[in-house]
Amino acid sequence: MNALKMVALGLGGIGVVGGAWALRFPKEAQDFLRKLPRNEMVGRVLMLVDVAWSIWLFNKMDLGGWNWAKQPVTVLSPFIYLYIIFLVNNYLGARSLALFMILLAKPVVNICFLRDEPSRLVITTLAYVWVVAGICIFSVPHWLRDWIGYWEASATRWAWGCRAKVAFGCLLIALGIFAY
Repeated sequence: MNALKMVALGLGGIGVVGGAWALRFPKEAQDFLRKLPRNEMVGRVLMLVDVAWSIWLFNKMDLGGWNWAKQPVTVLSPFIYLYIIFLVNNYLGARSLALFMILLAKPVVNICFLRDEPSRLVITTLAYVWVVAGICIFSVPHWLRDWIGYWEASATRWAWGCRAKVAFGCLLIALGIFAY
């Protein structure tokens, strides 16, 4: 099974399950999402993943004349993490999710890079949407709260959004099965 097929099936499965769960249990999903931007527990876990992933990527880079900085930054990474979760914890859930979205886009785009299928652009576009949304959410974290508020303001809007998530997940699964 190739990597693009696994990504499409995985993202599609997450989309279908997440959308169906939010459609079936709207109150629980809305409560979770309403608390997410300021949720410190989710923020701490995601920020730990973000810092570890960033340090791993940082150590793989060729920094030219700055390669000497890899060792100190790696040693300081636990302190960077602690600094973030204790002193920069306003909207920690939103900012951690934003960084995760940006980091997740890199391997997805790399997997799609040398593929010939035009349908790979669906997943590539999704990854770039994650990057743009991640930059917006990280820069202005209350926008995540506002976007969630927009979708949960109306039961009809919430249902259509959940159905769209399920439909897009089904599209990704179909692409994973038939196109990749």
